[in-house]
Amino acid sequence: MSRAPVRVETVEIYPAAVLRGDVVPVGSRPLIVVARTHLDGGAVRLHFVSGERLSVHRGTTLTVLRADPPGLRPRSFWDDAAHHRDDRTTSRAEIWAPVLAGCALVVALATFLTLG
Repeated sequence: MSRAPVRVETVEIYPAAVLRGDVVPVGSRPLIVVARTHLDGGAVRLHFVSGERLSVHRGTTLTVLRADPPGLRPRSFWDDAAHHRDDRTTSRAEIWAPVLAGCALVVALATFLTLG
């Protein structure tokens, strides 16, 4: 069974455009975004898998790694689900899918950097 390659992009975006599953390199650590909270003044607080949080001013430009692995639901599905579920808790599937995609991204990047 052949697998399609995972497409990984480096994207420069503003904090409001960060998506679940994006990998934000902070120092030498890749942090995987689990959630995003809007703060007063347009700032955004990013929540990571590790439990850490980062508050970022709206004018800050971030460079993130974004993967679109085949077989998973598109980002638009997760964005729509997040907007429709504001008053309910997030399901396990909504948490684990981007976490696993982010972990796969980190492993793919580590393999690429080690072999490349």
